[in-house]
Amino acid sequence: MKQAVSAILTGLTALSFNLSQAAVITLDDFSAVQGTVVTTTALAPQSTVLGNRTIRVINTAPSPLANSFVNVAAVSGPNFAISNPSQTNSTVELIYALGANAALTGAMPSFVFDVLSRDRESSVAISFDGALGSFSLLPSIIPPAPPAAIMLVAITPAQLNQLAGGGALKLTFAGIDDYDLTIDNLRVTVPVPASLALVGLGLLGFGLRRKS
Repeated sequence: MKQAVSAILTGLTALSFNLSQAAVITLDDFSAVQGTVVTTTALAPQSTVLGNRTIRVINTAPSPLANSFVNVAAVSGPNFAISNPSQTNSTVELIYALGANAALTGAMPSFVFDVLSRDRESSVAISFDGALGSFSLLPSIIPPAPPAAIMLVAITPAQLNQLAGGGALKLTFAGIDDYDLTIDNLRVTVPVPASLALVGLGLLGFGLRRKS
């Protein structure tokens, strides 16, 4: 019996180890500094471009004070920060022109980024328009606590295949008044497929030991 339990635990331990590993394709580590983007109550949406990255700030809920600064977004290196003064909020678009990438393949893929700080509830909506198709995901809530966390937005293998063909990827951030948000390390992760096979090996070991 002890040997059988040992066989199961061996298989499950291997599973846990492999689930913690994944193929990781980094889309932006935010090490390339991009200047601050600011809009006011008197201005149309503002944007800046650096390489394949565009930051676009939209004034969606201006302060009652005319012509006041209402929202700020910037890549300060090594992260991306959104800041909103009192009684204001913004919609901020982070847009990438992606080339084709054959490494984007596998099951159970997700967009992942590190949330370094946040003080209000916010959200992120992800959309893509490319040569192999397009998709649009409903907004995912980024809760106000804890201050630091990992944000994961699951996509389907078919959507990952579309992403692999290259195109325009857009992350749209929004939130309630005064929300501030800092993120880092935008990436796509795909779990290692072998982990499921290890479960089978663990159970097989249980069966063999039970017969012996």
